[in-house]
Amino acid sequence: MSGENSSVTGDGGSLAPEVGWRHNYPLIRRIDAVWYAVERLACGVMFLAMALLVFAAVVSDIRSKYVGLRAQLALYDFTVFYGLPAPLLISEAPFIDWRVQAKPVQPFVSLPLGPYCILVGTPSGKKSRAGPVLWKTVGAMGPFKDHNRYIVDYAHRWIVATSEDQLVALQDRFAPDTDGNPAAVQP
Repeated sequence: MSGENSSVTGDGGSLAPEVGWRHNYPLIRRIDAVWYAVERLACGVMFLAMALLVFAAVVSDIRSKYVGLRAQLALYDFTVFYGLPAPLLISEAPFIDWRVQAKPVQPFVSLPLGPYCILVGTPSGKKSRAGPVLWKTVGAMGPFKDHNRYIVDYAHRWIVATSEDQLVALQDRFAPDTDGNPAAVQP
C-alpha cells in the first residue's frame, strides 16, 4: 500500500483510493478565507472603537479634573522672582503646586524659568483674568528653599542643573541598577 493520502482501517483495508486522491473543496476554502478576512476586519474595527472610547474617556476625565484648576490659576497674581541666591533645578515636571505638594502647605504655585529665576502665582481677589506680571529681586530663598527637593522628588527622566556638583549629588537616584556589573549599563 503506497500513496501519500491513503488511510488504513483497523483491518488493514484502505478507505481512500490509491491514486492521487485528496480532498479538494475550493468553494469551502474560499468561503473560509473570506470569513477569516471579515473576522479579522471586524476584530480590528472593534479594537479601534474600544481604543477611541477609552481615549475619549481619559481626555474627558483629565479635562473635568483640570478645568477648575485652569480657571482658578487664571485669576492668580503672578510674580517673577529673579536673582535667587541658589540655582534652581529644572525637570520634566517643573510645575509645583505648593498647596498640595508642600509640607507645610503654602498658598502658591511655582514654575522655574531659569537657574536663578522663578514664576510664582498667588491667589488674589481679582475677578478678571487680565493683570500685569510683577518682577521682583530676591535676596534670600525664603519659601523656595525646598524647591529643588520637590523637583527631585517628582522628576522621572531628567534634571537640568547649573553645576556638575548638583548633578553628582543626585546621581545615585537616577543611575541604573547594575548590581556591580558595569557592562549592564546601556548607553
